[in-house]
Amino acid sequence: SDSLQQVKGVAQLKDQTLLQLKLTADKDCKAMVFWIDPKGACLQLFPNRHDSNPNLVAGTERIIPGGGKEYDLTLIPTVGDGHELIRVYATTGELPNLVGGTDANGYFSFTTKAQKEQLVSNVRGIVVRKKSTGKPEETPLIAETEIKFRVNP
Repeated sequence: SDSLQQVKGVAQLKDQTLLQLKLTADKDCKAMVFWIDPKGACLQLFPNRHDSNPNLVAGTERIIPGGGKEYDLTLIPTVGDGHELIRVYATTGELPNLVGGTDANGYFSFTTKAQKEQLVSNVRGIVVRKKSTGKPEETPLIAETEIKFRVNP
């Protein structure tokens, strides 16, 4: 939100704030949302066991977590120096098949160096494919954005 207090591009949030993410896309797509702590550990917030449908409909706002969901996203103070991130990844293609994470009660966690490297290789990179001899396939569109924040007591 434009009304958030920011220090050097980092939103300053308060302890125990309920976080809601409002996602809107220009095209029908699928989305994933990650929380990343100041040390780079990552937790997949969405989709999750309570909200497993990753689809966004073009022009329609989707609130995470939505009304009636069995979970809240409650902010607690940031530990250590630096800032936290919410990273949203969306694609008109298929979401990457995330492997290597640890199931943390229905949310996938990527905390070790190997897990974080595997996550990056699943979400980004280059794929070598055999050339198609038929009708050219539509290349999926990919978008990514992030919010830097720090939660203060």
